Amino acid sequence: MNQHTYIYTSSRGKVLEGKVRCKTLRVVPGGKLETLCKYAYDDLKDIDGLKIVYFIAGIPDICSLERNRRSNYEESFLKRTDNSCFEHALRLKNTIVNTETKLKSINCKVVFATITTMSFCLWNLHRLSIGKTSHLKYENAYDRMQLELNSIIQDVNNFITEFNQTNHVITPFFILLYINVRVENLDICITD
Repeated sequence: MNQHTYIYTSSRGKVLEGKVRCKTLRVVPGGKLETLCKYAYDDLKDIDGLKIVYFIAGIPDICSLERNRRSNYEESFLKRTDNSCFEHALRLKNTIVNTETKLKSINCKVVFATITTMSFCLWNLHRLSIGKTSHLKYENAYDRMQLELNSIIQDVNNFITEFNQTNHVITPFFILLYINVRVENLDICITD
């Protein structure tokens, strides 16, 4: 990567700090792709020449976070609708297409990284164990949510790979980097 390269990411991409050379690495905790696109557009619209923009996003676009600070409650979960998996995936795919269209208008080559999964069980139980939440409402639904999340991610990752290929760019697969960093911090989850 070089001085014409920009990375916009939710907190997942924080592991890249100090590990990649680029003009900008902007980490937005909880950043949805639409928000990251707005930041990129605002930052880059007045810069001449070709710009290569990478996006590392996804989990905040798919999952929800319920939070009530007065009752010391927060929990990450997957909202359920009749066509839950289809709707989540379609909405994110549309956002990907819209992001690429918007940034292409200011001479950006856009590259989307695949989405790494997360564990509802481990994340929420960790937050409970460190006192960031006093209780969990959705614990009994984590297994169902996890299956649906993994299905959505697989569908969207297939779309991302094909979309990037159509745009003649190579898809970054950050799953290995993310797993290695988490293992070093002993935050391991192996599920069936």
